[in-house]
Amino acid sequence: MADEIRVSTGLRAIKGDNRVEDIKADRTYTWGGTHKSANTQTVGTTHEALELAADLGTKGWATLMNLDTINYVTLGIVVSATYYPVIRLKPGERCVLRLEATATLYAKADTAAVALDVLVLED
Repeated sequence: MADEIRVSTGLRAIKGDNRVEDIKADRTYTWGGTHKSANTQTVGTTHEALELAADLGTKGWATLMNLDTINYVTLGIVVSATYYPVIRLKPGERCVLRLEATATLYAKADTAAVALDVLVLED
């Protein structure tokens, strides 16, 4: 089959004279794999790898949501034992992205542990 995954994104902002008109994308993609990894991970204030199901082969589309109501969480990579944050999810925020198949994504909470909802589809 094809087009089993549907990804919808959009952005619109208005503040005073600054305007960003609707930027929308609604696309479908083929789900190449058959497995998924879905869990809620408690992320502490020291970076840790995302916990993915053992039967998840090649990482593909992912959605991550910060379930905390107070603290933010960062997502990033580790190079030579140094954590580099590249994404910040404030309380209640979600992101959708395609993961690099061989990369390990790490998370780190800001001030106190947060619950991070993680869903990754096999590519």
